[in-house]
Amino acid sequence: MPAVLNGSWLQKNTARSQPPMLTLYNGNSFELWISSGAYGGGVSFGSVVVNGSEIDLFNGNICAIPLPGGVGRYRWTVQNGVLHFTPLNEDPCSMRSYFVANQSYTRQSG
Repeated sequence: MPAVLNGSWLQKNTARSQPPMLTLYNGNSFELWISSGAYGGGVSFGSVVVNGSEIDLFNGNICAIPLPGGVGRYRWTVQNGVLHFTPLNEDPCSMRSYFVANQSYTRQSG
């Protein structure tokens, strides 16, 4: 995991009073915290692998699609402190896709 991705990120441009937070860990895992809304609330977690500008999210507890299926592939960029995800495939986990595909996040301070 590149150091620039490690940490917690808040979703930008959302009407939610408590925006979703995505946390990426050096140990190749992720957490997606959602306060409420279309997918309710709670925490989703799974595995992540980064290869260059591609980030793959898989083994998510919410969708429970075992490998080799269930992999959401995204291109990631960080510009001016904003992390953006562009889908490279149709993420088989619609909940994860809802919060990641074509979304932007800013680093959580504190």
